Formats: sequence, structure tokens, C-alpha cells
Amino acid sequence: MSGKDIKNLFSNQKLAAITFSTVDASFAIPLEQVLYIEKDVKRNLQVDALEEFNHGVITFQNNTVQLFDFNKLLGSDNYQQTMKALVDKLDDMEQQQQHKDWLDTLEKSLKTNTPFTQALDPNKCAFSQWYNKFETENKELTEVLQCFDEPHKRLHGLTKTLIDMNTDNHEEAIKTLEQERLSTLTELIHLFHLTKERA
Repeated sequence: MSGKDIKNLFSNQKLAAITFSTVDASFAIPLEQVLYIEKDVKRNLQVDALEEFNHGVITFQNNTVQLFDFNKLLGSDNYQQTMKALVDKLDDMEQQQQHKDWLDTLEKSLKTNTPFTQALDPNKCAFSQWYNKFETENKELTEVLQCFDEPHKRLHGLTKTLIDMNTDNHEEAIKTLEQERLSTLTELIHLFHLTKERA
């Protein structure tokens, strides 16, 4: 605060400030203490690895300026790295095509009249086990993740309906399965892409 009493920064009991948040905390800097907000990081000339309290350097207004990793100074997670890990996890689950394989197994069961051995409970599949434990304070991400719940449960709930239907009307059961493949499975794939975009 440059030796200034905090009360002197207020005018008519108001304080103009810039606010920002990290994963773990929120901050406010009095506006009169801010000279510049610099976005351009392409000029970053990092020296050594950014270990604890180490820093890179940038040139700013023809001066060398120390560039510290704010997350490391605070001991908090790097949000960009956290989101990259989330995208990698979503890529992995989508590429494994867990629910495509699940539907393929259901189709084989219906066509061959063999028992269906995959998880009927939507909470017992690998995706749900991850999804139910995942937490984020990002409201946009939470909003899109919540959209998985209904189509995911619908897909798993389809099994008993189709097995019962297959007994009386095999063709209708297969037709319904294909419709769900085009609608519900496509919706889940779209949600994977949308979640990665938000992340």
C-alpha cells in the first residue's frame, strides 16, 4: 500500500478497485495503486524453471520486469492446467466411447437373445463414477455438466424397456435402439464437445 493508510483510499465511503480471483481466493487492488494492466505475454523471456519463488522476465517499456507465477506464490492450483487436465479426461472418456460400446453390447444382446451384462444402474458406469465426484466453482462448466444427467440416465434406463419390448416385438426394439443411438448418444457426444469448449 506504499505506506498509505487504507482509510485514505476511500472517497465518500467508496473504494474503486480491480478485483480478480484465483481458484482458491479473491483479491481487490485499489485502482489508484494500478499503473497498467498488461495482457501481452508473448514477450515473456523465461529464465530457468519456475520453481518456488523463481521468476521469468519480460521486457516492458524498455525495462526488464520480473514475472512471477502468482499461483505458486499463493500455493494454489494453476487454473489453466486444471482445465487442461479436465479436457484430457473428457477426451479420454469420449475416445473410449464407453456409451457407444454399451449400446453395441445391448444391440448384440437383443439380436442374439443373450443376457445383457453391462451396468444397468447409471451410477455404476465409469463415467458416472467420475461425474458424481467432479466438483468445480466454474458456473458455466457446472451448467453444462448438469446437462449430462438426464440423457445419461435415459440411456441406462433404456435397457429394461428394450429387453421387455424385444420379447414381443424384436423389430420395434431394434428400431427404438437405433433412434436412441441417433438422439441420446448424439446428445451425449455433443455435451462432451460443449464441456471441453467451456473448459
